[in-house]
Amino acid sequence: SLGSYQELMDMHGWKWIWTAFSTYGLVHENVNVAELEEKIQALPPKWAAPTTERIFNQTFEEFTDGHSWKLELQPLANIYISEAPGSHPFGPSGNFLFVKIFAAIGILVLVLCAINFINLSTARSANRSKEVGVRKVLGSVRSQLIGQFTIESILYVFASTVFAFIVVYISMDWFNEITSKEMRLSTLFESSLAIGILVSFIVVLGILSGFYPAFYLSAFQPIKALKSQSSQGFKGTYLRNALVVFQFSISIALIICSSFVQKQMSFASKLDLGFDKHNVLHLHNIEQFGFETEKIKSSLSQVSGVQLVGKSFGVPPSIWSGDRYKAVEGNEQVIQFSNFRTEGDYLSLLGLEFLAGRNFDTSRPNDKYKIIVNETATKLLGWGDSQSYDKDSPIGKKIAIASGDEDQFEVIGVVKDFNINSIRDEINPLIILHHENDRVWDYGSGLAYFALKIDPSLNDTPQQLMGIIEQVETRLAAIDATVPFEFSFLDQDFENTFRYEQKMGMVLNLFTIMAMIIGCLGLFGLAAFSAEQRTKEMGIRKVLGASSSELVMKFSSEFTKLVVISIVIASPLAWYFMDLWLADFAFSTPLEWWVFAVAAAGAMMLAAMTVSYQAIATTNKNPAETLKDE
Repeated sequence: SLGSYQELMDMHGWKWIWTAFSTYGLVHENVNVAELEEKIQALPPKWAAPTTERIFNQTFEEFTDGHSWKLELQPLANIYISEAPGSHPFGPSGNFLFVKIFAAIGILVLVLCAINFINLSTARSANRSKEVGVRKVLGSVRSQLIGQFTIESILYVFASTVFAFIVVYISMDWFNEITSKEMRLSTLFESSLAIGILVSFIVVLGILSGFYPAFYLSAFQPIKALKSQSSQGFKGTYLRNALVVFQFSISIALIICSSFVQKQMSFASKLDLGFDKHNVLHLHNIEQFGFETEKIKSSLSQVSGVQLVGKSFGVPPSIWSGDRYKAVEGNEQVIQFSNFRTEGDYLSLLGLEFLAGRNFDTSRPNDKYKIIVNETATKLLGWGDSQSYDKDSPIGKKIAIASGDEDQFEVIGVVKDFNINSIRDEINPLIILHHENDRVWDYGSGLAYFALKIDPSLNDTPQQLMGIIEQVETRLAAIDATVPFEFSFLDQDFENTFRYEQKMGMVLNLFTIMAMIIGCLGLFGLAAFSAEQRTKEMGIRKVLGASSSELVMKFSSEFTKLVVISIVIASPLAWYFMDLWLADFAFSTPLEWWVFAVAAAGAMMLAAMTVSYQAIATTNKNPAETLKDE
């Protein structure tokens, strides 16, 4: 509760610059939110100015120079799917980008289905040409035929929708499990708006998918139709070929994108974060035990299986505290640094690599006023990198806070860069402060944690691990049972930073498989019809000496060239979208050509298998049987 921090706020007077809180307000109905948002912009300059002048020796304008301070209003209902703010949302929040991606893919899958319907309806038009001819002779006008074929299409969509609901009902529990959601199918029928959208969807999709076949079939002339001359069968099928190319372009692009999503997830899970993330247990809510926690640390150190215990304010991958610093000598440019408050034992249990200098030493009381920086910090301060430390070491140099009394702190160590946030973020310049350093404005504030390094040999089974956790809980409860016991594991915390991408990968795989199956079904149907139309042609070619293998190659080549065209179209599209997506990651897998090659080869193989079945079945027929009526 906010009351937990009242003493800290009263002591330091940070009320107007301590912005780590979520503020909620209830507005009157029909209030003009835009006007209200404009009015509240007057609050920070009025109330924060005395604080910035007292603490930072800066006017409000100087304090906010280059960093505008704007108060924004956000409806509570919009928080989960809002794209702003990009960091520190009220939370919990989702990722609306994925909602849009899956909505787009869902529409594409429907389009692929509609294309199959159009292709197969027009390809098999010869089978209905006589029906159209007879109906026209008996007095049916074209509009009636268009209506008939359109209603047939709508009925197909209706039947498919009913079947889809059955499939969704059966698979809902499984889908909720992989997406970590709690969706219920029944909620769709609780809203009249949803029912209206569903009915409209059936009608609109039925009309769109049946529109072209309806006009195509109803255009047959009775005389030609009754002489079976209306349809050219598979010849002159430029539109159908274009639709097949579109289908496979989408399917192949999805395969490539899905492959890169999985590749990025694998890359992220194996990325060297710059420290050992395994077997580290983080205990939360330590700030509620008060400021003196040495007794707690001593007690936790006695737990069987705990190798080392360290305290920190903030933990990777969620270190958001920061301040402005500058070098005392040399480059005096003011730089925004990330702050990490901790102690030597915490850095030791992470296994950080020191490029120069040393860790905090408990035998040296003044070390609490020393600092450790990362390599990125030394570069920005003009102190070189690890290659130049032998000639010009940063150890012993000083950094000053660029505000207030500009307190100076001596550098005693430089650590190799490590990820303090998710792999989406660049590694920022980092200053590691001792958690007892009371010369920095945020001394003693924020969420505190204890990290426990667990002996890997005692973490082989869930039972062993739970035994350690139960011992820890018991010891904390003995000190203060009112503090909630919460814990997390460092490796899981980092995995959670890209959990949306993991879920996206699983669902994208499902969509990709669906799209590929739909594409292959359409190709299979067209191949079957083509084989039916060309049975006699194949028989004549065999009589004239063509071998079965030559006929299979000739038959298959007409379809495989469409897939080749699809690959040429899909590859740059997939490259563009994956390059766009991977740009959000500071650390990302490269766009390697072999992924495109494997995806293309896989699509070609599936297409070849789909078509080859019909090709082999047709070419293996006895010419005497296929040509006997000639």
